[in-house]
Amino acid sequence: MLTIALSAVLNCEKPEEVQLKEPYYRLTWFLLIVPYLCAFFLLILVAVALSLVYLEHRRARQRVRFYDENPYGQEQADELDPETIVQIAENYVNMLDAITYSSEVAAHFEQELCPVCHLGYEKSEKLRKVPQCGHLFHEECIRKWFYSY
Repeated sequence: MLTIALSAVLNCEKPEEVQLKEPYYRLTWFLLIVPYLCAFFLLILVAVALSLVYLEHRRARQRVRFYDENPYGQEQADELDPETIVQIAENYVNMLDAITYSSEVAAHFEQELCPVCHLGYEKSEKLRKVPQCGHLFHEECIRKWFYSY
């Protein structure tokens, strides 16, 4: 083949075209297609993984929202008249332990501020204590908080 090309150059003749065999073309197409197919499947795999992460994040947010909602449902809460809401709030306030603030109470509880209004407690002030967690609230603050929810 080299001799044909050299003789063509020296004689200024047009060289013969070299015909490549059929398996060479098949191998070339295969080598070109395989990387594109791998990239395509990798792209699909990444898209599926990202969609699964997004769906799990969305489900987690919905779970948090579900627990933050009114247990009666918003439609039922809107149907309650104000007197019923006041009565329910009063019942909840009365279920909490009543405490009168003093130096002994201050020594027993480390909490110095009301979680609702963020103000300190004064001597002989009426407080309410939540039995499960032990938080102290001004009686009026917890009452207003119950009314608002």
